[in-house]
Amino acid sequence: MGAEVAYQTNEKETWDEKTTSKDGATVYAADKRSDETNVKVFSVGKNALHRESVTTESSESVETEFDRLNGDVLFVDGKPVVLSVDSNKSASSVTDRLFQDGQDKANEQIKTSSYEGNRKNAAGVVQGTWAGHDNSTTVDYAAGQALANTFVQDQADEVTAKAVTTNVGFNYDGTAKANIGSNTLRDNGTVDAGLAVKDAQAGDIVVDTKLDTSNKEDTKTYQDGGVKALESTTVATNVQTVTYADGTTGTIKSAANNQESTVTLFNKGKADKYREAVNTTQAETTGKTYKTDADGDIILANGKPVEQGTSSDKQTVKTTENLYQIGQERKTDTVVVTDTSEKTANVDGSGRDLTAKATDERIEYRAGQKDGKESEVNGTTSSELKVTNTDKTGYTYKVNGKTSNVTNATEMHLLATRDVKSVQKSEWTESLAASGKNAVSITRGNEVVNRTDESRTGTVYGSETVTAATGTTTVAKKEVDVTDKFGTFESSTLSRTETKVAADKSSTVNTKTRAESVDGVVLTSTQTNTDAAGKAVTSTRTTSLNSTTGLTTDQITLNGKDLQTELNRMGNNIDDVQRTAYRGIAIALAAQQAVPNIAPGQVAVFGGVGHYEGETAGSIGVVTSFTDRISASGAFGFAGGSEFGGRVGVAYVFGGK
Repeated sequence: MGAEVAYQTNEKETWDEKTTSKDGATVYAADKRSDETNVKVFSVGKNALHRESVTTESSESVETEFDRLNGDVLFVDGKPVVLSVDSNKSASSVTDRLFQDGQDKANEQIKTSSYEGNRKNAAGVVQGTWAGHDNSTTVDYAAGQALANTFVQDQADEVTAKAVTTNVGFNYDGTAKANIGSNTLRDNGTVDAGLAVKDAQAGDIVVDTKLDTSNKEDTKTYQDGGVKALESTTVATNVQTVTYADGTTGTIKSAANNQESTVTLFNKGKADKYREAVNTTQAETTGKTYKTDADGDIILANGKPVEQGTSSDKQTVKTTENLYQIGQERKTDTVVVTDTSEKTANVDGSGRDLTAKATDERIEYRAGQKDGKESEVNGTTSSELKVTNTDKTGYTYKVNGKTSNVTNATEMHLLATRDVKSVQKSEWTESLAASGKNAVSITRGNEVVNRTDESRTGTVYGSETVTAATGTTTVAKKEVDVTDKFGTFESSTLSRTETKVAADKSSTVNTKTRAESVDGVVLTSTQTNTDAAGKAVTSTRTTSLNSTTGLTTDQITLNGKDLQTELNRMGNNIDDVQRTAYRGIAIALAAQQAVPNIAPGQVAVFGGVGHYEGETAGSIGVVTSFTDRISASGAFGFAGGSEFGGRVGVAYVFGGK
């Protein structure tokens, strides 16, 4: 049958060197190493492996930095003057494996490495450390497997440093400062009277630092015939942590060194995409801030920088890109970028918090789409700023925006049929809510529609809403302008709507619209009043000035007075005059009755009725005769209950007996 291991070799080498003090108690230098290689060859059918090779290495070292003069080591009391001591350890291994036929894998390589070390000062206090590792695995797969090759790597490093000092100036009298380069009070090399450079205190910021870096990779290559061809993920980090004297920490991350990326490639005809990629970057800066003067220099007090507060600035950007295969999707390429940020600051007890997000989407379409689309660009933005003062007052300021740009693949000019060539839209809203004040929100927007015959429609709109304890008031305006294919004016519509909503939910809405074209102008005014119970009453007035029909209106206002009402009042007055006249005639007819023939000394009473143009009147009269020749008569007539009239007459008879 044979043994499992057909062949095996082992090679190992070690060495150990040291440089010590005379008494051997102190190691000034050391170099200790070990290298070993082990190879195994396996019998066919006895193991999954055909061959395996393992190589390991390890080392330890000590290196001392001495104080020197003219290149020679300085000695004190017979001992060298030590400045610092570095100690290092490392270990690594490489494993190569070759698999026998019939296994999933064809070969595999595994690499590992690690290191660590530190630096101590002459007193033996650690001033800095470093450590890290780098591990990877590479696998080639046998034919017929889904995967062809994989590669996985994990690499990381950490470096620390103690008491890192940054000089930001010099302090003389508790308030003065000096330029660090000249070590004087002023850049020109002069100092104030009574101040000596030797009295200066260095303004230093002292921190401990730690730098963590890492790189990870995971790549899969697929064999032919599957959906995916390649899938790869990489992650890189680079983070510096700062620890201040009081134990608080700060962070520094750059977008270029902190990102994660995933790329996937697809085989032709197996998916709707050729390529899919996602990339994310992160940036961050947090830490203490210091007070500065008018020149921008950090203020010092008793040799120390004056702290102001803290700040934080974080940002994440994510980009997603898709490349589509022909015939699988109406799009050719899409890119979406999302940018999210957060900024905070605390200054002497007051705070500022700003959060923001922006999204940008770009789409390219294939030719021949039913809706005619060629490309599309969409964007959104949002931000919120919160400010809190030391007295707990403050405000919140918000901004939201969106944009859209759609381009269609259409013929232009005389070949066109007035199709839409492109549409651009944008809208911007900002709001402010402050302590003890009314909240205000303003929106601005526009839209432009371009057509293939060079005509266009432009829309501009906006609104402002004021919110108070008593209710809200909103004023909204909109203007739509149409330009024809010659680039000349075609029509314009302008509207304004004011909406007032009281605390009891009752409301008043006033809308005024002006529509203008070469044919004329139409003015419309609509008012809707809604009570607290929800009952609404609407009234509308329209005035038109047309080149053909002239001026038409259902109600006209002139010089501040309602002309229609005045005309109605005038008509009523005319009707009253006419009616009064007709009644007067009727009274006259009623009063003109025949006078009775009576003898002297007799009195007669008579009455009558008169009618004229629909009006009726009555009368009553009296007649008397004084002599056989002299007589008198009178009559009183009335009509409608309020109109009345009368007559008086005297008669004298001439001739006869």
